Amino acid sequence: MSKFYDEKYGAKGSYWGKHPSSMARILFQKFLPQDGDKLLEIGSGEGRDAIFFARNGYQVTGFDASAEGLRKAKAWAADEGLAIDFLQADINSYRPQEPVDVVFSSGALHYIPLDLREEVISSYKRSTNPGGIHSHMVPVQKPHIPTDPEADELEQDWGSGEILTYYHDWDIEFFVEEILDDIKSDYKFVVNRLIARKPSA
Repeated sequence: MSKFYDEKYGAKGSYWGKHPSSMARILFQKFLPQDGDKLLEIGSGEGRDAIFFARNGYQVTGFDASAEGLRKAKAWAADEGLAIDFLQADINSYRPQEPVDVVFSSGALHYIPLDLREEVISSYKRSTNPGGIHSHMVPVQKPHIPTDPEADELEQDWGSGEILTYYHDWDIEFFVEEILDDIKSDYKFVVNRLIARKPSA
């Protein structure tokens, strides 16, 4: 995966642009950060969502497998004087070591194979403080929608509503299935959007 995205992020400019993803905007509109809230971003890429969250009051840690993406993200954060902790790590081996208030991903969880999903997501759930939030956008495969022509070989299909099964013991604050509205190509792209809250007790 890192080679695939290193090539995309190695080009001039910003592959995903400078504006935050639609999932980042949805989360921020629904849940304004409390003072000092810690947010962990899975798959931070070139930093567009990490920068957005840090600008708006979160203490942000972001990780990604792509060295090129992280290089751009770190330079962008430095230019804005933002203290963001960017780490290079693989989604299937990284496990949070510190408690956080929010775990966020926008189009990263489809790199987790089916046999690891329970373990990986459970590790994020355990590291989340009571009352904390998980916010995910997950691409899902539909039989009537063509496969992403830009997909790399490591992407793993998710089923419609599958993300809900990993949060059966949390409060579901928001869930929708829709066609993504901020993609770079003309093909259709179906996603599930989820915001779930860890019970306080």
